[in-house]
Amino acid sequence: MKMKKLTIIPALLLSLSMVAQTPSTQWDLAGCIQYALTNNIQIQKAKIDLQSSEVSTKESKAALLPNLSANIGQNLSAYPFANTSGYTGSYGVSSSMLLFDGGKTNKTIAQSKLNEDVARYAILQSEKSIQMSILQNYTQILYADEAVKVYQETVKTSEYQYERGKSMLKAGSISAVEIAQLESQLSSDKYQLVVAQNALNSAKLSLKQLLELNLSDEMNLSIPEIGKTDVLKPLSSLQSITKLP
Repeated sequence: MKMKKLTIIPALLLSLSMVAQTPSTQWDLAGCIQYALTNNIQIQKAKIDLQSSEVSTKESKAALLPNLSANIGQNLSAYPFANTSGYTGSYGVSSSMLLFDGGKTNKTIAQSKLNEDVARYAILQSEKSIQMSILQNYTQILYADEAVKVYQETVKTSEYQYERGKSMLKAGSISAVEIAQLESQLSSDKYQLVVAQNALNSAKLSLKQLLELNLSDEMNLSIPEIGKTDVLKPLSSLQSITKLP
């Protein structure tokens, strides 16, 4: 059991080359991560903040450039009683350029660039955070799914032993105390199965919340099959395991 668990992370990484899915199809790890990177509200907000910072930087740089403005004014006057009319017009062009402000504008530009860097790192931090959260949650789902399968088999075994015990009790081969013990073990195994199923459902619910899906949306997860060959493979390096898209 422990060896099978150790190969889960490498198996997950193999699925990263698959294309992203929509909420109506089967989900794998790569699809979950890609969907979150595209639709997560925090990431989208961080990208908007970056765009705002870039606009502020352009505005600050524009203050160093000369500006040019023009104005035109026209006026027509008519005097019917005097049978005369008049026309006047005014035209103007003005330009200005910042020559010296004690370095204030340059410092404003530098601050705007720093704000851009902060916004970029905020995007990167948000992306890495959601990736790690999804990876941890997806791994929990795989562990919970494996636990459900194990307890399902355990319950089958306990049921077989209990039914066999009842036959042996009728034949006088075992006592009523022993059959009570078998029944108690069966009840305990069924309880553990319910606990495992609840843990699996809870992990799936947490994944939906991370992806910001509706709780009523159906989510079919792609569970990688791990064979004997995968179990015997050496573990990948920590750097390759933690490297996400």
